[in-house]
Amino acid sequence: MGYKRIKSICVTKKDAEGKSIKNAEGKAFWIDCGALLKNEEGNVIIMLDVIPISALGNGALVLNVFEPRKKKAVEAKEELGF
Repeated sequence: MGYKRIKSICVTKKDAEGKSIKNAEGKAFWIDCGALLKNEEGNVIIMLDVIPISALGNGALVLNVFEPRKKKAVEAKEELGF
C-alpha cells in the first residue's frame, strides 16, 4: 500500500523584514518543502523534506498547498519507493 502525492507544500522566500522576495516579474520565489500524500484507504499525511523557520523568530509557520507539478510527483514516488 503506497501513498500518492496529491499536493505540494511550499513557503515563500522572505527577506530579513519578513516580506516575500519577488523576481523581476513581480512573482514570489517559492520553496518546495514537502508533500501532502494520500493512500488508497483515504489516509492523508504530510511529508516535509525541510522544516522552514521564521527569519524573524516570531514562531509563525505558514505552509501553502498547491497542485503538484508532474516532475515533482514522479520524484516523490521514486523517493518513497512507489
